[in-house]
Amino acid sequence: MQKNKKAIIVAVVIVLLLIIFAVIFIFSNQKYTVTFDSKGGTLVEAQEVKKNETATEPADPTREGYIFLGWYTSETSTVEYDFDTKVVEDITLIAKWGQTQKITDISIDLKETELTVDDEVLLSAIVMAGDEEVEDAELVWSSSDETIATVDENGKLTALKAGTVTITVTANGDIKAEVEITIKEKEDKEDEEEDKKPTTNTASGNTSTKPSKPSTGGSSKPEEKPEEDKPTEPDEPEVTYTYQWEKIGESTANQYMLYIVSSEGEKVAGTATITTVGGTQETISIPASGRNDIIKDIVSTITNVRAN
Repeated sequence: MQKNKKAIIVAVVIVLLLIIFAVIFIFSNQKYTVTFDSKGGTLVEAQEVKKNETATEPADPTREGYIFLGWYTSETSTVEYDFDTKVVEDITLIAKWGQTQKITDISIDLKETELTVDDEVLLSAIVMAGDEEVEDAELVWSSSDETIATVDENGKLTALKAGTVTITVTANGDIKAEVEITIKEKEDKEDEEEDKKPTTNTASGNTSTKPSKPSTGGSSKPEEKPEEDKPTEPDEPEVTYTYQWEKIGESTANQYMLYIVSSEGEKVAGTATITTVGGTQETISIPASGRNDIIKDIVSTITNVRAN
């Protein structure tokens, strides 16, 4: 009986050892596939590589009109794949190509280097091979700070927030150009426009310049608008006006009636009323009977008037 137990134990141990050796053998001989995407070049066969071993660098593929630049782990990678790297998973290596012409210079075509948040600009690069411009050079765009501005593979730049960012374009993996772009907040432009707006005073629903005190007389012309704002109209004879304020009765509010006489002899009475308190003008109003565009223009130009 004792001999049978020992035999069983020995058998179990041997089986366990065999299982362990089998697992070790399987894992030590595990293989991964290295695939080559030649991107339009000649076909390159895939390789099966044992775990922790290296792939064999294949012969360079060829492609008409292009020169082979190397194998990369992705289309956006700028570091060529090192064939001394141990393979621990399935990978695909991608071929990159350059023009047969040797590129000598590259520049970014951009007119404005100051943008506003949310602006979008399509950048372009001028690539030269000697005296000839290269039309189909392979370009890679990048931003020094993608929180300020991003640029996609086609050169489309999107401004995200205020700051300064450097945009770089690289041709065929070696020749590059840079441009520094400043991005401003939207409010900067809006504030500038707001500062340019004129300040006006409004009384009785009409916009007018506020005079200080009524006067005994004077003359004025309608205020001309700047040339860029004035609509094109037929030429008309120039008309000038004389104005005069007359106190209304014994009003304690010191109200004065405005009389206007044109250079053509037309007299308009009761056109507007000005009210002063303590010698300082408070309000100016135009009743319905005096709501004529010319009269309102005249009233709006009367400034620094004095009482009788």
